[in-house]
Amino acid sequence: MRGFDRSGAAGAGRVKLLRLKADGFGPLRGEYRFAPDRLNLVLDQNESGKSSLLAAIAAALYGLDGDKRTHRLLTPLERWRPWGGGPYRIELELEAAGERLTVTRDFERGTVEVWNDRGREVTEAYRLGKDEFAIGQVSLGLDASEFEKCAFIRQGELEEVVPGDEKARRASTLQARLENAADTRVGDTNAIEALRALEGAAESYACPELSSTLRVETTIQRLETKRELLDAEIHALEHDLESMTPDLEELARVVESEQEARESLARLETERRRARAAEVRDRLEQDAARRREVERLRAEAESLAPMSGVPAAAEAEFRDAVARLDETVRRLRPPDAVEGSERETPAATAGDLEAQMRSGLEDPSRDEALLARFGSLLPEQRETLRGYLNFEIECRTELSGLERDRVESRARLREIEATRRSLRVPGWILAALGFASTGLAAALALGPRAGESLVLLFGGLPAAVLGIALLLVASGRRRAERQAARDRLREAGERVDSLTRRRADNEVRLEALARELGCSSPAELLRDWRDHGELLRRRTTLEEQRRAGESAAGLRARAVHALESAGIAYDPGRGWADHLEDLAARVRGAERHALLTLELIPAAERALLDEAAVRNLKEELAALPGDAAPDPAPAAGSRTLAALEQAIEELRGVIDLLVERRSTLRIRIEERWRARSRGRVASGRRSSWPARPCARSLSTPTGDGRSS
Repeated sequence: MRGFDRSGAAGAGRVKLLRLKADGFGPLRGEYRFAPDRLNLVLDQNESGKSSLLAAIAAALYGLDGDKRTHRLLTPLERWRPWGGGPYRIELELEAAGERLTVTRDFERGTVEVWNDRGREVTEAYRLGKDEFAIGQVSLGLDASEFEKCAFIRQGELEEVVPGDEKARRASTLQARLENAADTRVGDTNAIEALRALEGAAESYACPELSSTLRVETTIQRLETKRELLDAEIHALEHDLESMTPDLEELARVVESEQEARESLARLETERRRARAAEVRDRLEQDAARRREVERLRAEAESLAPMSGVPAAAEAEFRDAVARLDETVRRLRPPDAVEGSERETPAATAGDLEAQMRSGLEDPSRDEALLARFGSLLPEQRETLRGYLNFEIECRTELSGLERDRVESRARLREIEATRRSLRVPGWILAALGFASTGLAAALALGPRAGESLVLLFGGLPAAVLGIALLLVASGRRRAERQAARDRLREAGERVDSLTRRRADNEVRLEALARELGCSSPAELLRDWRDHGELLRRRTTLEEQRRAGESAAGLRARAVHALESAGIAYDPGRGWADHLEDLAARVRGAERHALLTLELIPAAERALLDEAAVRNLKEELAALPGDAAPDPAPAAGSRTLAALEQAIEELRGVIDLLVERRSTLRIRIEERWRARSRGRVASGRRSSWPARPCARSLSTPTGDGRSS
């Protein structure tokens, strides 16, 4: 398509159509490509969408009108709404002025975007008004009506442009005559005919303004008269317009506010798309990070797979076996032995038990004789020996206790006697003095010194009484304790006598037993019996050591088996602690492998998005328009997606209120204008709508950002 500049010169703009993508436009849905270097023909059956394809191209270049005042029944915006529902959006790719452009119009949201092949948005370069973006007018130099007249012919309109009948094309009309006049093949004849046609037209001019056919001069006079009438009517209209100015101004403010709200809504929609795109990218990035984590966990589990067969109780079993083995080795080691290293194996200790048993016997022949002599003792004989030894132990213990009691009783008696003696001596002295004084007083009373006898009598009697009292007190002082001490002393003596008799009886029986066993004396019998007991204790100790050695060998085998169950070969040159470190590391590896395979990896896989969800998110991200690209420097106080959606809903509510107010004002103005029009009609004069002032005030923004 070649455009025209405003002067009519060809070549103002050359546009090549490359591709049309319809997400939803009438019956269209899909993508259509054109070859600009060739003739493109669209051939198909009726009602298949050929006219819809041409309408979609025109809508992408100029938009769709949604003003119901111009289109009472059905606006183009409503007419081309997708038949099957869904998005109401088209995308046209074209080449203009050597630059490839992509035009995207979303009629549902009322947005338009123009991007060049360098990825820059150049929408503002095609703005003609406040909210009008006419890509075709800037590129071709033609507005929508001119484009439809010269480059876009609807179905059924071709007959009106070029009649199919040649006679009709050559009819005797001014147009036909001028066409013939310009035809060089006919020559001057057609020019004469054209002049005659012009003269005839001047004699009989059909004036549509006067609805009559008159001479040109008469028509001019009547038109001047009508112009004067129209001037008067214009003055009246201006007066009426002044009365409606407040409503019109308010309507203009409402329209401006509505336009600002729609612009804010468009910005919020862009921000919402960016927020949604950021959220989708975050989800995809998080899913990718989770997938990398799953791969890392799987690689770790694969590296730990050789340890998965290690028994969980191997370490505990090994620790228990080694601890019990160390305890057994310590019991086997002689008390005065120096502590050896932990690498000492119990096998050598268990192997030397027989030699230790042989070396522990001082005189094997005597030991055999003792075993033969005391091995055939009767039970009562064994009881006699054990009873004698036990009695000796008990007797010595009891005799020491009895001797201690006797010493304590004698000491207590001596203490009591000392206490009584401390009171008895003063009593005897006072009593003697008292009785002496009384006797002397009696002797003096018979002589001439009777007065002095009274003094001696009164001094001697109290002394005698006090002395007798002290003697009585001394005789009763600690009598119970003295008797208890005497009883204990007596009982101790009786018990000693009893033990002595029992010992004598036991010695008699022991002497008889010694003679029976062929011993020279009871002392020899007791010495042999003690040696026999010591021999039995040594044999018992060696037997216990032998069993402990066998147990140590079994514990060592158990520890080695625990190592082998974990895949570790026992090295005698290394200590148990080194083997324990290796075993603990393998057990931890097995536990980590079980944790990875049973918990961590399944949990991480459950957190992954399925393939369908990832594909849907990628498709959603790819379907978002170009303004949803990530912001290289996002604002610090950027709002969340939920906050943006809430703000959008609130702003849509404000727009609905503004639209409602605009409709109210518009209806009020139209009613007042209709009332005036009815008055003008009643007065016999025609009325017309004030074209420019009212049209500007009543213009409303449409869904695609243009004003109607």
